[in-house]
Amino acid sequence: MIKYNLPSESSNVVYAEQIIVDRRVLIESLKNQIAQKLNLPIDGVIFRRGGSHGAELVEDDLTFKQANIYNGMSIFVQKGEPTRQGFKRVSLTLAEYYNPDWTNLTPDSTTGIIREPHDHEFFTFTDLGKLAVRTLDPVNKVKQSIGERLLEIYP
Repeated sequence: MIKYNLPSESSNVVYAEQIIVDRRVLIESLKNQIAQKLNLPIDGVIFRRGGSHGAELVEDDLTFKQANIYNGMSIFVQKGEPTRQGFKRVSLTLAEYYNPDWTNLTPDSTTGIIREPHDHEFFTFTDLGKLAVRTLDPVNKVKQSIGERLLEIYP
C-alpha cells in the first residue's frame, strides 16, 4: 500500500489516498495508476518520494526496491511538468541585500572606510523559477541556459 495526496495549491498536505500495487512492478506502473485515479495526464504530474521536498521519481524503469519505495510510504503528487530522465531541475533564486543603504556604499564620515555588507547579514530572496538542465551538458551550456532564462525575466 502506497499513500499519496490529492494535488492542490494548499500548503496543508494530507496523504488520504492510497493504492495497492505489486512491489515487483516498475515505478512507471505506479505513476500510471495514480495519474489514472486522479484523472490527470502522466506528463502533467510530478511524483516525489516521501514528501514535497523529497527526491523526484524520474527513472520509470526502476523497481520499488531500486527506487527505495516501501509499503506504507507516502508519495507527494503535484501538477507540473516532470523532469525527464537525464535531466536535473535547478531552482533559480536572486539574492539581494536587504538594507537599501548598502546600495550606495559611501565612506564612513568619521573613519573614511567603506563598510560593505557581510555574508551573514540579511538578504531578500526572489524565486525566479525552475529550469530543467541536462546532466551531461558542459557548464558553459548550462550557464548559457541560465543567462537566457534571466533575460526572459529581466529584459
